[in-house]
Amino acid sequence: MISYKYSTVISALGFILNLIVNGVFFYLTLFKIKKMHGTYKRMVITFTVLGTIFSLWEIIAEPFAHNYKNSLLYFSCNTWLGSKTWLRYMLAMWSGCHTLIIWFIAMQFIYRLVCLIDTNNIKKLDGIYGYLMIIVPFVIGGFFAVMVEMLIAKDKMLDDNLSKLIFENYQLLISELSKYNITPYNFDGSVNWGNFGLLVIAVFLNSLGYLVILYCGVQMHLNMKKELAKLSISNQELQRQFFKALIAQSIGPTIFLVLPMGPFLLSPLIPGLNVNWQSGWIFCLVGAYSPFDTIMFMMIVSEYRSLLKNRVGYTVSAATPDYRTRDPATTGVQTN
Repeated sequence: MISYKYSTVISALGFILNLIVNGVFFYLTLFKIKKMHGTYKRMVITFTVLGTIFSLWEIIAEPFAHNYKNSLLYFSCNTWLGSKTWLRYMLAMWSGCHTLIIWFIAMQFIYRLVCLIDTNNIKKLDGIYGYLMIIVPFVIGGFFAVMVEMLIAKDKMLDDNLSKLIFENYQLLISELSKYNITPYNFDGSVNWGNFGLLVIAVFLNSLGYLVILYCGVQMHLNMKKELAKLSISNQELQRQFFKALIAQSIGPTIFLVLPMGPFLLSPLIPGLNVNWQSGWIFCLVGAYSPFDTIMFMMIVSEYRSLLKNRVGYTVSAATPDYRTRDPATTGVQTN
């Protein structure tokens, strides 16, 4: 069986990829892009920075998970950070980031829909309301992180049930791990309401976020033609590109976060399920979602494409010798 320690290496590579791709995007958006302004620009920059921080957080917290029957053990592989309590908090906050990301995309959909319906709303949302739209996802993600800490009580009996399994799979002592043992059903078949409630909250918050995305996306699609007719041709094309880029941004977290983690998160809710999975390997996908989103965004929005093409073209031309314009005296070649 492949050692779980390799997951840290993969996460580190994902973080490096985040730094490179998101660094380029951050620079272009902040200093070069001229057609993106106000709240939406702040949203796009914040979302990009958030993806990089999320990837860095993964390297520090080193989260991993194991599904066994109706239990989901969510623990940290970190051995160099001394405080187990802080590692627990970091695990809780890292799990809250998943919900934060979904709701940040939802807020961007709300913003684009409101501005599409009435362009006067753009100025209104450049003030306090725009900042509130950025803050709301952090509040929702923070709420879920607090629920993780509050609803999952330490239970020695549940830990003892998994101690042998964890040692056999990871050569780790469960008593020394910073962890959350999510087991919605007790040994007698009764419901552990704290753990059960946490899973229900996770499903509810994430599903509600996707419902907002779906509703706004459908409304934008239905109203796009009518509302864009009020704008100039160039502005129409730009708004279409932003809409497509927003759709692409919702695909990344769905592919790399929600769909892979869904079965492992929901499986403990199925009574009598008999599984034994090293489910923490899916966390390695986290580092890929943000670069995917960023690359898709730059491919769709023409201003980014033009800037990148010009920059690459300039770099290539600067690095390629032009023998046609060189002075023979400077090259050491004599001519008759």
